Amino acid sequence: MLVSYRHLLSFLCCCLWLQSFGQAQDLRIPDDPQGRIRHELEMLADPNTGKIPENIRLQELNYVYSSRANLQPSIQRANGYEVRNNATWTSRGPYNVGGRTRAVGIDSRNSNILLAGGASGGMYRSTDQGQNWTLVSNIGDHPSVTGIAQDPTSRDTWYYITGETAGNSASGGSAFFLGQGVFKSTDNGRTWQQLSSTIPVNRTQFGSGTRNEWQQCYDIAIDPVSGAVLVSNLRGIYRSTNGGTSWTQVVDASISQSGQWSHLDVVSTGTNSRLFYASTHSFGTQKGIFRSTDGINWTPITLPSSFPNVYRRIEIAIAPSNPDIVWFLVYESNTSNKLYRYQHSAGDWSDRSEQLPDIGGSVGNFNPQGGYNYVIKVKPDNPEYVFIGATNLHRSSDGFQSKQVSANTGPTQWIGGYSPANNVSSYPDHHPDIHTLVFLPGSNISAICGHDGGLSLTTDITTGTTGNTPVQWRSLNNGYLTTQIYAIAIDPYKGFDDKLMAGFQDNGNWITTSPKPDNLWGEERGGGDGAWNSIVTGTDIRYFSQQNGSILRNRSASPSSFNQIDGIQPSQASGQRFINPFILDKNVSNRMYYPAGLEMWRNNDLAAIESGFTFQGTTTGWVRLSTASLSSGSISALDVSKTPANVLYYGTNNGQIYRIDNAHLSSTPTRTNIYSDRGLPSDGFVSCITVDETDANRVFVAFSNYGIRSVFYTTNGGQTWTDISGNLEENPDGTGNGPSVRWVAIHRPEESGDVIYYAGTSTGLYSTTQLNGLNTVWTQEGANSIGNVPVVMIRTRAEDGLVAIGTHGRGAFNAKVGGKILVTSIEESLNAPTEKLVLFPNPTTDELIIALQQTQRELAKAEIYDLQGRLVQETLLRTFSGQDLSTTVSLSQLPAGTYLVRVITAEQVFNERLMKQ
Repeated sequence: MLVSYRHLLSFLCCCLWLQSFGQAQDLRIPDDPQGRIRHELEMLADPNTGKIPENIRLQELNYVYSSRANLQPSIQRANGYEVRNNATWTSRGPYNVGGRTRAVGIDSRNSNILLAGGASGGMYRSTDQGQNWTLVSNIGDHPSVTGIAQDPTSRDTWYYITGETAGNSASGGSAFFLGQGVFKSTDNGRTWQQLSSTIPVNRTQFGSGTRNEWQQCYDIAIDPVSGAVLVSNLRGIYRSTNGGTSWTQVVDASISQSGQWSHLDVVSTGTNSRLFYASTHSFGTQKGIFRSTDGINWTPITLPSSFPNVYRRIEIAIAPSNPDIVWFLVYESNTSNKLYRYQHSAGDWSDRSEQLPDIGGSVGNFNPQGGYNYVIKVKPDNPEYVFIGATNLHRSSDGFQSKQVSANTGPTQWIGGYSPANNVSSYPDHHPDIHTLVFLPGSNISAICGHDGGLSLTTDITTGTTGNTPVQWRSLNNGYLTTQIYAIAIDPYKGFDDKLMAGFQDNGNWITTSPKPDNLWGEERGGGDGAWNSIVTGTDIRYFSQQNGSILRNRSASPSSFNQIDGIQPSQASGQRFINPFILDKNVSNRMYYPAGLEMWRNNDLAAIESGFTFQGTTTGWVRLSTASLSSGSISALDVSKTPANVLYYGTNNGQIYRIDNAHLSSTPTRTNIYSDRGLPSDGFVSCITVDETDANRVFVAFSNYGIRSVFYTTNGGQTWTDISGNLEENPDGTGNGPSVRWVAIHRPEESGDVIYYAGTSTGLYSTTQLNGLNTVWTQEGANSIGNVPVVMIRTRAEDGLVAIGTHGRGAFNAKVGGKILVTSIEESLNAPTEKLVLFPNPTTDELIIALQQTQRELAKAEIYDLQGRLVQETLLRTFSGQDLSTTVSLSQLPAGTYLVRVITAEQVFNERLMKQ
């Protein structure tokens, strides 16, 4: 992101928008992390083995960066932007929506300095207590941050750990998002280096080979006396006394290929003393709970008789004000959890499990969702004041001796996650699925919570004893770009329309109408896991869906001022996928095609639906296409033609692909099998079908599984197919470590005459302008901006050359690649009468002064476009001359010709033509 300032007017307008909308959110659906895992295991698993290749994340990155792959761009402009297709990739946010966060660190010397890590978004740093964030991990580093710790003996030194066991849909299934060990900073979190001692050597098998224990890390703690680093990982607890140069195992938990947890906690007990506790799962060599006073020698603790024999995760919280008291939260299953208070000096165990929250209702029970969200914390000044988190965050001022009978009465209260009204709305400025809770240094009441919606801060976590919102939270997500996108939409045909819509993991569906990266997005109604979406061209009508195929329609300019919300999907359909596709017809936007399991449904008159706000769908207008029915599998992708119209293609999770001509007719349309005996992968997951809008017989198909060939196209409607995977595969037969391909798009910008093909993959975005069968050469786009984060969907628009992508971990990006440019004179723009854009000299040769005269503004952005609509240069206006905002730019790298200079401020856009000689 080029700027960190906040536009005041935009901010105030969006605050009112979001505030008014938040008051109306009364009906939502919760997310489904287990459904997500099943979906992505099926999407990524090698069909030959039924498993995701072990350690594939590290292997595919190794391949992408290898000279053999030839996937990296070879030339860059002097200012650091790729010249590939002259595309400059810019973040679109969402500026105010964070993603899943397991790691939060606060500088013990200055609580304004925060460090936070997204589960698939990298490490971020803030110097103003979360008002603004900067990505500080390297763009190519492993993005899965799972824990962080500051060295109390050398406070500019930090460590963060990687590798998420449960939940990361950027990897999926039993392969997890395997980590690359430990990263270290010695400049207070500004820059980071990977510790070579923790890089897993084995590249082919999870849980075997040298240093495999660093494939997944769970907890990190620093010895407050010696500065020794302790990390819990796959094999137990490891300790380093030399800053991570080498490690010694001090607790052996044994490897567990099902990804069980080990955890630890440490507290200072005096000037030269400290106390450690560690836990291991019940499937290893040493299991249970261990205690140490030096971090080297560990003694097992005798467990009470009520302690379960089988358990996967034990979270630990030592009471800072009385280290003799320790709390343990034990995960057996979603319906069986244990809570214990332990006093070491007396050897006393107190089982508080019966007091765990079980209010019932929609989201009122204590639900760890497979151990995915699980945390316990003790108030720094009170050993009996305990916080626990699963889907919701709860507190108990009497150590859970009292039963919680309602959301917020009595000692035990519901203070975060879903709404305490028990209706699956989010708690104000908080979010469900709790992963961490950290108190600010020196405070007993101010705390930061990390959850599936990013970060929230409270200045008093003890406030309130009654009511639905006893604790006031403040979102810290401004610029914390860690959001995991499942699907995106733009207006497909109306140029220069800035609407961008996206469905987010566990954050519902959101929309922005501004191209600025720091614009605040607004949330559509619905919640849950946001999925496929669509914008009706030239209108304010939007369709958006949640997990398992529930679709809502909003017919308004913004989420907060909707005219009507309607439930759309066919209520008689069943078998929908977790992320279920749907499409609007490209010629008749009132028509929708909707797959559900074995069946395809069609509605030729969406306008007739007036069902009201319901997730149950409707029967109005829906018909089942009987000839589209399957005998096995489920429909996973589809697209429909534009020229000629009404040719429907669809594919399945087991490799079937069909074509239906005249799919719009009431009579039974004709279906053609276009996959059998045509050289396509068998049993592959069809992740994307793209029909060329200029030719219904020209179709592209992507298979997302590892271990098979990925990208094919046909020019004759599927009679024959050509493999164009090229260098996206390590080996011609699809084996090896090539990335998973999630999406393929065709970009035909108007007036440029170019055709560009894009592939969204598990290691970023790639493009080519030449299809050459197995010799097709794909080149990475946005290596220094998008990086290697998974790209799950790509949308393009011909008129203005817009290309928008959704990533699973760093939000959305876009670029202008070809297309028309919007040439507006100064008189026709929104300029205030007193402000004037001046270019001097104009015409010019190699140097240009850009000045916004008679303005009180302090900052603006200048962009220079060529006549093909390509952004060729950009800069910030920072230098003042009297009351003018100006800067001098070099144009030496631009050829002679005509350009458009656009200056963008918070409320206005200024345009002027430029001639370069």
